[in-house]
Amino acid sequence: TAKVLGIGVLALLMTIPLVQVRGLVSERQQLREGAIAQIAQGWGGQQVLGGPVLVVPTQRLLAPEGQAAPRWQAGSESMLADTLKLDVAMTVETRSYGIYAAPVFVATVRLDARFRAQDIAQYRRASNATWQGGKAELRLPVGDLRGLQEVTELRINGQPARFESSAERLGGWPNVVVPVDLDALEGQPIDVQIGLKLAGTGGMQMLPLGRSTDVTMRAPWPDPGFIGAALPLERSIDGHGFSARWHLLDLNRSYGQHWDGDDNLQAALQASTFGVQLYQPVDV
Repeated sequence: TAKVLGIGVLALLMTIPLVQVRGLVSERQQLREGAIAQIAQGWGGQQVLGGPVLVVPTQRLLAPEGQAAPRWQAGSESMLADTLKLDVAMTVETRSYGIYAAPVFVATVRLDARFRAQDIAQYRRASNATWQGGKAELRLPVGDLRGLQEVTELRINGQPARFESSAERLGGWPNVVVPVDLDALEGQPIDVQIGLKLAGTGGMQMLPLGRSTDVTMRAPWPDPGFIGAALPLERSIDGHGFSARWHLLDLNRSYGQHWDGDDNLQAALQASTFGVQLYQPVDV
C-alpha cells in the first residue's frame, strides 16, 4: 500500500512540469498570434479575393391583403460571371515583431471575367421584380482592404473605369464597386479586366465566383500549404518556391449563379474559399 501511494505521489509530481510546459506553449502561441496581428495591422491580414459580382437593384410591388394600399419593396438580385480567370504572382518576405516572424506578401493579380448577355436576359425575364438596370454595379469582394495597394487596370468592355468604396459586403467581406448601366449595354455581354496589387499576411484564398473558375498562383516560398474547399489540380514545389493551378465549376459549390439579395449565403460563400497558406518550418 505504501509503495502504491508513493508511486501515485511521484506520478502526481511529474505532472507539474507537464502542466507548466503546456502553459508556456499556450502563452507562446498567444504572443505569436498577437505579433502576427500587429504585423497585419499595418500591412494587411489573411486575404480573400473573389471575382466581380453583378448586382442589380430591384423594385417589387407588394399587394397586402385587406384594404391596405400596395407598396413597392426595394431589393437586389446578384449574378456571377460565366468565366473567371485569375493569375496571381506573389512576392514574399518575412517580417518580425519582437522574437516572432511572419511571411508577408504582395500579390500581383490579373483577373478576367465575362458575363454572358443571354444569362443576364434570362435572369431578368425570370424575375418577379422590376430591374433598375441603370443603377447596376459590379462588386469585387476583398478580404482586407488595408492591403489593396494599387489598382493597375480596370476595364469594362474595353472602356477604362474606376472602383469606388462601398459599405456593402459579400460573405462578410468588404467590397469595392464600379457602376454598370445594363440598359445602355442593350443586350451586350460584359467583359471585365482587372489588374491590382494586394498585400497580406500568412496566406491568400480565392472565391469560385464563376460558372467556370481558373486560378494560377506562384510564389518564391518553398513551404506552402494548400487549404480550403479545393486542392490544386496541378502543383509544383521545390526549394525555390511553388506554382499551382485550380479549376472549379459551379457544380462544385453549394450556391448557384444567381440569387436574390435577401438570400443568406455567408456560410456557403465562406465554405467555398480555397488557396494557400505560407507556413514556416519552425514556428513556435
